[in-house]
Amino acid sequence: MTAQPIFVDQAVDKLAEDLALSELDSATTDSSPSGSSSSKSKAGAKAKSKQYERLQALKNTFYEQYASQYGHDRWYNSLLPALLAQTRYSALINRFADSSLLPEVLGSVQGDLERVDYVSVPCLTVKTTVPEGGATEKKKEPLPFPSPSKDMNNLTNYYLLDAASVLATEALDIEPGHVVLDMCSAPGGKSVALCQRLFTGGTKQTSILHCNEISPERRKRLRNVLKDYLPAPLVEISPQGGESVKVTGFDATKSHTFVPEFYDRVMIDAPCSSERHLLHDISKAEESGNFTILDEFLKWTPGHSKTMAARQVQLVLRGLEALCYGGTLLYATCSLSDVENDGVIAQVLKELKKRQKKGKDTFACEVLKFKKKRFPIGEKTKYGWICLPDMSDGWGPLFFAVLSKTELDEDE
Repeated sequence: MTAQPIFVDQAVDKLAEDLALSELDSATTDSSPSGSSSSKSKAGAKAKSKQYERLQALKNTFYEQYASQYGHDRWYNSLLPALLAQTRYSALINRFADSSLLPEVLGSVQGDLERVDYVSVPCLTVKTTVPEGGATEKKKEPLPFPSPSKDMNNLTNYYLLDAASVLATEALDIEPGHVVLDMCSAPGGKSVALCQRLFTGGTKQTSILHCNEISPERRKRLRNVLKDYLPAPLVEISPQGGESVKVTGFDATKSHTFVPEFYDRVMIDAPCSSERHLLHDISKAEESGNFTILDEFLKWTPGHSKTMAARQVQLVLRGLEALCYGGTLLYATCSLSDVENDGVIAQVLKELKKRQKKGKDTFACEVLKFKKKRFPIGEKTKYGWICLPDMSDGWGPLFFAVLSKTELDEDE
């Protein structure tokens, strides 16, 4: 049974009050005479106990919401433990960097490296092993990669990210010569993955990647990533001068932000609820007793996904406007919520039908289907594909769907 939003909002407010009270108690204790330190210590301990109780109430509501979507058995026995486990990474090899140093850098990895063979760009991961007890026992968690290094041209040799993210970019079928819009680019991992296919060299075709990120802070990080992984000419030459990557800070939800019918491919790695990150924050807070790291979790309510979905729908609609006819759009999130995944695609299709009836739109879109042979990890959903760590060898969560822009049928 899912808790009512009112109860959750009260729990959030109370937990926020407790956190503020705890910080006040701490500050008062530091400046109080030594004679009152004992009473302040007791008050602080009591406040922390209340924080923990309130956290448990909110956490239980969070758990039950997703148990109702995925089923109680899968959520508690399979999916939740997989989400709480150490995040698994792959090393996306940067083809623009000198690879001669890779054997030395990756030689320190404790474990067997293997190639992620279902993506076209080179990706390595630490092979997961099954203990001697057999497949019924828990797999050993993969050890982390060392920090990547730079070559003589100051280019970084690999980027660490979830292999499911690379798989999602494969669904766009990027080719040299395409003009591509990455609407929500930061922090830049998927952008780097796109560039591995877009700028392959040896072609006279002009490729362009337009990276957009509305947040100034995240956009700064994005620029740094692009400079770290791409040759200087790509990120410094203007689009009119040849192949290039440009960065903008537009609000991608607004109409006429991007040139209509201009892009061959559009990728929308949409801002979402990112529940796995929230779960890891909760675990860290419980282990350390530092509840101040729960700012993001305190913003969560049972209705949070609906708020996120409203913005996500607008992003997809704007992306379709910018897409040329026959082009494809990838919509992706790392959310667990069906409201933010298939639900967004359903809302987009519904909105397009409304607009077509009112004569506002002159285009339609088709949802492209995926086959298990092409994506050997993950599960089919109504409109797309989702990789969840309990069923995808530790990768995910990552949902994606692909839409193709088509001419509006005269009968419609």
